[in-house]
Order: sequence, then C-alpha cells, then structure tokens
Amino acid sequence: MVLPSFILVLILSIIYNVYGDIYFIRYALYGISPIIVAIILSSGMKLGKSIFKKDYLLYAIFLLVIAIYIFFKVHILILILSSGIFAMISYSILNNKPKHINSFIPAFIFPIFFQNVKLTELMCVFLRTGALTYGSGFVIVGVLQQEVVSIHKWLNPQQFIDGIAFGQITPGPVVMTSTFIGFMTSGLVGSLVATICIFIPTFFFVIIIAKWVKKYRNNFYFQSFIKGANAAAIGAILATAYFLSKDAVIDIPTAVLFLVSAYLLFFTKLHSLYLIIFSAAAGILIKLIL
Repeated sequence: MVLPSFILVLILSIIYNVYGDIYFIRYALYGISPIIVAIILSSGMKLGKSIFKKDYLLYAIFLLVIAIYIFFKVHILILILSSGIFAMISYSILNNKPKHINSFIPAFIFPIFFQNVKLTELMCVFLRTGALTYGSGFVIVGVLQQEVVSIHKWLNPQQFIDGIAFGQITPGPVVMTSTFIGFMTSGLVGSLVATICIFIPTFFFVIIIAKWVKKYRNNFYFQSFIKGANAAAIGAILATAYFLSKDAVIDIPTAVLFLVSAYLLFFTKLHSLYLIIFSAAAGILIKLIL
C-alpha cells in the first residue's frame, strides 16, 4: 500500500510543481482546502470523544495545549512530552501513588540535528514527525506545519494545505503528505528521504520497543503518561485546524464548503474521499462562475 501511495503522490507532486498555476488545478484546490480543515477538525473531535470521556484532567490538558500552541507557538513535541509527564505526576497525586516513581522511568531519544544540509534537515524533520504518528495520522499535521511552514519555510501555507489534500487522495492519508513535501523541497531524492524517514520510527517502535511497551502497558505511570500525551495531541490537532483555516476559509463560498463538509463528517458516515472529489468540482465551478 505504501509504494502505490508514494507513486500516486509523487505523480501529483510533479504535476503540481509543473502546472501548479494552471487554473483548473488551482480552482480544484480552492474547493478542497476548506474540506481538509473540516476533516482535521472532525478527526480531532472524534478522537477526543473516545479518549476523554469524563476525565476532567484530560480536558484541562487539552484546552491548555490549544491555548499554548495558538498564543505561544510552542513546538508540539515539547507539548506532548510535557503533557504526558504532567499527567503522570497529576494522576500520582490524585491516586495517592508514591512520589518517587521507581517502577517506570520513561526514556526519550532525540534525533541529532545537523546544519546547512537540506536533505539532512529533511531527514531529521521526518524522523521526528514519524515518531508522533502513534495516535492518529492527523497528530503530525501540526508538527509538519510548524517545521515545514513556520521554521524552515520550505512551503507556504497554501502549498502545505494542498499537500495534505494530495495525501488524502491516497490509501495512506496524511503520512503520505511527506512525499509531496519532500519533492517540493528537494525533488525526487527529497521525496524518497521524507517518505522513508517518516516510516522508520514506526518500524523501530514495533520491532524494538514492542516488548518494552507490552511489559509496561498495565503500569499506572505509563498509562498516565499516554493519557496526557493523547490529550495534548488532540489539542494540537484542533489548534492546527485553526491555523490552517486562515488560509483555507477565505471567503463566503469556502466558508459554506467548510460548514457543509463539517456537518456531513460529524453527522453522517460519508467517506472523506467523496467530499474531496465533490469539493474539487465545486471549487472549479465556483471559480468559473465568479
């Protein structure tokens, strides 16, 4: 599934790079952009509903992460890790657990950062991003938005939304956006580096850390950390939807497309791919009429 998705996104990336200014492509992406925001928003809300339940601490972490991310633009990786640690300490206090945590000591491995080599920077960005795909692919959207648009400025906000749209068309949505970003940054080699690196952490976790996770999965502190990290990740998803909406919902037609798609995603079982196809056609039609 990964190889066909990679090839499809690569083809779309080449067409976009060469013909991105052709009117029908731009018109289609005009219609798709607000739907992408609605998809991200609905995914975050549905995940939150299944995770939070009646745990008010998780709601507090969730809202705090949204506020910190929007107003202070703290890196999502820092927010997720610190939220996990905060939840672990808070649950320990609330459940009268020992103050000294001896049975579970989380170890975090950070990638090495290199400078002045774009491919190496690309590799590091997608290795870090790939490590955050544990909950939902949409968790990485915020990380990529910060890294690719805000920090490195490899893509502008509209190009980033377009890349997510291409990723949604494939069997491996969101994660396959890495192929688009890699191509737009460093061509074919960049697309290969980005796609491979975003999957490496997953293989690493499954093969090497699976036994460790199995050993500690019922551990109170491990469960507490995961709860806090998940709450932060969902907060990051919704905050990212807010930032992306500034470049996607830009007028009345896109606002209508966003509201209609959000309603359909929340209250029906309509597949998002059909929404994307419809919105692409609607975008072309609206632009031709207006």
